[in-house]
Amino acid sequence: MIEEWREIPGYDGRYQASNLGRVKSVARTQVMSDGRIRPVKERILSTSKASKYQTLSLYTGPKTRKSPTLHSVIASAFLGPRPNGMVVCHNDGNRDNNRADNLRYDTQSANVFDSVGHGAHPEAKLTHCKRGHPFDGHNLVERETKRGKIRRCRQCIALYSSIRNAKMRDARLNPAERKVLQDLQKERDAAMLAARTEGATK
Repeated sequence: MIEEWREIPGYDGRYQASNLGRVKSVARTQVMSDGRIRPVKERILSTSKASKYQTLSLYTGPKTRKSPTLHSVIASAFLGPRPNGMVVCHNDGNRDNNRADNLRYDTQSANVFDSVGHGAHPEAKLTHCKRGHPFDGHNLVERETKRGKIRRCRQCIALYSSIRNAKMRDARLNPAERKVLQDLQKERDAAMLAARTEGATK
């Protein structure tokens, strides 16, 4: 792919972004705070990874520095202004792949579903549900939605269903039957606690 450079909006022509995910300082003359004129050579800028995204140090004036993320300046140069309420998303889920064709503007919700689909979201990395049941084999239920794939625990689905049905029947139970139901509920709670404890120790 041929590397294409475009000016980054908001920096008075000082910087350009590449469709391959690089940023450079443009050759120019710069007026210093004491009035001296200093030539600035063209150079590729390095990035910092102090946070989960790569950031840059860009200047809008002699002593005015900003630290935008690399993907945001690439997007502004190649995708245009970011619409209100939108964020920059990485299509392949790789935060270090900041090529222009890997970026898009979308909602934060869509960005979260992307991370789940790519296995980068913390929930997608879990090996057990919150009750300690394993996310594997027959117990793992995966469902496709319009926004991505979600994972569910089959044992929890069955448990919720039994509790819901029991509550619906509870109104029709006599005192003796209600006592049996309450005992069964205590047994279920104890089983869930034991499963959660076992899952935490694995």
